[in-house]
Amino acid sequence: MKATIESFVVKNSFDNVGQDNYLEALAEFNAMLCLINNASDREMLRTLLNNSKFKHFEYGFGGNHFWVHQRTNYENRLLIVYF
Repeated sequence: MKATIESFVVKNSFDNVGQDNYLEALAEFNAMLCLINNASDREMLRTLLNNSKFKHFEYGFGGNHFWVHQRTNYENRLLIVYF
């Protein structure tokens, strides 16, 4: 697996809900990165993600990859993992 961070969590997306929500999103992103790092393959990543909740991010699987983007900023993909 090869993970590539393409952009970072956008702070101004949280201006209307406050700094605490932004910090919560950063903590969620860090948790997601840890899950990706701990997974050895696609199925293990899927299992780890199914056991977690991410209210600030959406993710999905393609034919040979996994993607993540911020719910409040669909314009930029945050990261992609190729299998």
